Amino acid sequence: MAPSSRSEYEELARAATEKLKEYLTSTDDWKTATKTKDGITVEYKLSDMNEGRNVYRAEYVVDAPLELASESFRWGPESVRAEWVTTIADQKMLEKFSDDLQVVWSLSKSMALGLISPRDIIQVISVTKTEDTFLSSVVSVERDDCPPSDKYVREECSPEGFILERLASDPRKTRLVQVAHYKLNGNLPRSLVEATIPKMMISCFKEFSNYLKKRRSSQ
Repeated sequence: MAPSSRSEYEELARAATEKLKEYLTSTDDWKTATKTKDGITVEYKLSDMNEGRNVYRAEYVVDAPLELASESFRWGPESVRAEWVTTIADQKMLEKFSDDLQVVWSLSKSMALGLISPRDIIQVISVTKTEDTFLSSVVSVERDDCPPSDKYVREECSPEGFILERLASDPRKTRLVQVAHYKLNGNLPRSLVEATIPKMMISCFKEFSNYLKKRRSSQ
C-alpha cells in the first residue's frame, strides 16, 4: 500500500536511512567485485532483504570539497545531477515535502548495450546533513497517481543511497560511498545484472569526477 501522508513518508525515509547507514558501516561478508586504477572500489554481498540478489557498495575519493560534491551528486529533478549523469532519460517531481524529502519518478535509459530495456521507478529521496557529511537515502514506493506503464519495466529498490564525507586529512577532497540495492525486475539473467551494476557504479563515479573537473576549471 502506498504511503498516504507526510508522516508515513517520513517514517519510510527514516527506516531507509537507518538501513543505509548499516550498509555503509558494516564490515561483514563484503567481497570485492572490482577495483579501478583511479581508486574506485566496488564490493558486494548477498542482500538480507532481496533473496538471491546482491547489494553493492562503491567507494571513491573525489577531488572537490563537500559543498560542491553534495550539490552536484544529490538526486532529484531539481539538482544539477542531470547535467552530467547519462543513465537517466527523464525525471519528474511527484511530491515535494521539503528540499530534503521528495518523491520522484525516474526513467532510465537502456543499459548493457540494449540487453536491459528502459526502466522506471518511484523513489522516496531523503537527505540528512551535518557540517562534514551529506547523506541521502532512497527507497522505492508505488503511488496511485503514477501506475506502471506498458512502455517500461517497473524497477524497485530496497534502501540504498550514498554518503559524502569531508576528508579530515584534506578538506578540499570528499569521500563518496554509494550503496546500490536494485531489483531490476523483468526476465533478466542474474549473471547479466551482477555484471552490469558494478560497471554502472564505476561509470557514474567517473562521469561525476569529470563533471567536477569541468566545474573547477570554469571557476
